[in-house]
This record gives sequence, C-alpha cells and structure tokens, in this order.
Amino acid sequence: MSIPMPRAPRRTKAKAAPLDPKVTSVPYPEVPSNRESKNPLTGSLLSALGNLEPGRSFILSTQQLEEAPLQGWIVGCGLSCETGEYSWNGITRSRSEQAEVAFQYTLAGEGRLRHGKKEVPILPGQLMMLVTPGNYRYWLPANSEYWMFVFVSIRGSELVSFFSRLIKEFGPVVNIPPESPAVQFAFEICRRARSNRIESFYAASELAFRLATKLGHELCHNQKEEAIPASIKAAREFCIRNYSSNVSVGDMAAAAGLSLSYFTTLFEKNLGMTPRSFLEKIRIEQACQLLQNSELSVKAVAYATGFRDPNYFAKAFRRFVGIAPTSFSRQ
Repeated sequence: MSIPMPRAPRRTKAKAAPLDPKVTSVPYPEVPSNRESKNPLTGSLLSALGNLEPGRSFILSTQQLEEAPLQGWIVGCGLSCETGEYSWNGITRSRSEQAEVAFQYTLAGEGRLRHGKKEVPILPGQLMMLVTPGNYRYWLPANSEYWMFVFVSIRGSELVSFFSRLIKEFGPVVNIPPESPAVQFAFEICRRARSNRIESFYAASELAFRLATKLGHELCHNQKEEAIPASIKAAREFCIRNYSSNVSVGDMAAAAGLSLSYFTTLFEKNLGMTPRSFLEKIRIEQACQLLQNSELSVKAVAYATGFRDPNYFAKAFRRFVGIAPTSFSRQ
C-alpha cells in the first residue's frame, strides 16, 4: 500500500509577526560512563551525530506560531539519554491542546512501549513513531540501565495525519538502519538546532516536511523490497556481482534456482523490467562511473563492464543515458 506524501505548506497571507524561533537547551541526566562497553554501536552512532553531545535537547519556542501560515513544523529535537525513573503516558503527556508527533530513534540501551494491548521492547536500530494524545505508554524498563535516543517532535495537522497513516500501515516501531536517509536527516536537524541554524518557523516547517517525506519514501521502498521473493533477490545479487563477466539470463535463472521461463516472468513482475534489461542497466551504470572517473577509452569501458561488442555498447548506452558514451565522457 502506498502512503500519500504530505502536502507542502500552503502559502497564504499571514499577519506580520516575529517568526524567529528561540532555541533553548534543557539539561538531561548524564550518560553512563560505561555505555560503549554495553553497546558497541554507540561509539559509531555518536560519531555520525557530529558535535551533538548527549545530555541536551533543544526546544523551539512557538508563541507566535499561530500567526504563521504553516501546517507542520518542528517544536523540539535532540539527543537524550534517560536513566532512573522515566515514563511517558500518551493520554496525559501532552502539554498542549495540539496533537504532536514523536519521532524517536534508539541508539543504545533499551526502552519499552505499550501501544494499545501490545507491549514490546525498543532496541537500538528501531524507530518509534507515536502521535499524542494516544493510547500508549513508553518507559525505561527495570532491566535497562539507560535509554539513549535521538528525537524530533513535530506538530501541525498535515504531518500528524501523515504520521498517523504511517503508524497504521507499518506499526509504531520499525527497524531502520542508522545510515538510512531519514535517520541521517534527523541527526542533521539536531545538529542545526544545536548550532542555532533553524532560522525561522518556515525553516522548521521545511525540515519537518523533508523528514516526513524521506521516512515515507524509505518505509514504502522497504515494504516493496520485502515483498520480492528470495529467488529474485538472489538472481539480482548474482547479476550485480558478476556484471563484468559473460553473464546470461540463463545464468541468472540458475542463480535463482528457477526454470528460465518462470524466472523471466517472475523477475519482470517484481522488478518491472526483463532480466536482460536489468543486466544492461547495471552494466551501463558501472560504465558511467568508469567514463567519469577513469582514463579508460570507450572500448575499454565496454569490455570492462561485460559488453563483448563496443558498437552494441554504444547503442545500449545511448538507449539508457540518452547520449553517446563519447559525449558523456567529455561532460
């Protein structure tokens, strides 16, 4: 099921008002000194966060926001490490009459979530998405010394509606790697807030919509990827690893463990192109890299990427890229 992307803020005439958000820091408990020994991922993830230090969050003041023509914006973000008594109730936690989205990505330690009638642990590499108010509670369980996470808090009717659809489709907890575009962009939002680079509520709105669309695109892509049969994934990986060799569609079918006719039908159904077209696409993509980043001639690039006929390579290149390889190499 595809998730509609949120609409960008409508441009309407607004009253004159000071729209510069005031960023304030709020102290959190210090991170346990032995956190890296308990979770080896923490060090690399903290490096990815740049100069954002754990133990601080950054809250955007929104007193004049009602006078801005915005339908989604960030109200808070940061890197938090919770210890001791820590618990949030989705019915009572709201400090505002407006609904709010919690985007919370766990880096280390462990939390726990009760959502409706289900209760699950929240582990490193998992994103928790919630809309307040709601029938949920999350807390630091007794078996966890701390819970370290990056969070972004968002308000606005468009984005609350969008995240509600994501939660309905994918659930409140999803597995997503730290190098994913959405998580990396959440890190970037926190870095900008840390260095006072969210200059206006318009900037806070733009960042919120970009985070939402990156996440929606990624989750929908992952859903489609999970639906691809393992046999087709195996053939695809075989093709990617061996594109420079004399690979045939029959070889790809053998890697999938399927008959040639059934493999061809199943491959096109799942990837939207024939096996031969996919193989040529991989080869042309690699040829583009060589033409831009090496001193090889067009003929040498053709042979290096698995083409046995330089003339056919030139025709295939033009079909995929739109220009001849000689013209592409001069760009």
